[in-house]
Amino acid sequence: MNQLERLNYMREFTDKVDFPIFNISYRDWNSADFQDFMVVSHEIYDSSDNAFFERYFVNQEYVDGSGNTWRIVRKKDVYIKKMVFFTRRVGIIQLERGEAKMSYDDFVELFKRRVNQVKVDSVRKIHMDTLKGENSIGAVIKKFSLF
Repeated sequence: MNQLERLNYMREFTDKVDFPIFNISYRDWNSADFQDFMVVSHEIYDSSDNAFFERYFVNQEYVDGSGNTWRIVRKKDVYIKKMVFFTRRVGIIQLERGEAKMSYDDFVELFKRRVNQVKVDSVRKIHMDTLKGENSIGAVIKKFSLF
């Protein structure tokens, strides 16, 4: 994928995906690194560990800030030229739109069930407080991403 293809792909989804997206498939929150629940853009930092990506990202279901559901299908490795002698490897994820749309109430219910799995009281309280004063999935996801 060259730079032009990358830009066209990202433009195609700019109006469709309300990033960041939040993993709603991950079931065991007690042993999780909470940042693994978030994908903030189509470009993700790419290590050479494709097995990790396949295990923790591919075929996982995500919800965006508008309640649309998405599934990561694959990633394409791209080398982006940053300066004359420096390139950076990133992965461009390909998303497939799910059929379901998640309501705010359904998201809150799922979020509370997952947060209640966390055994550390202070961490559980911090994440429950994420819901306070918010009335949209996007606002909760953005607030959660600050932790």
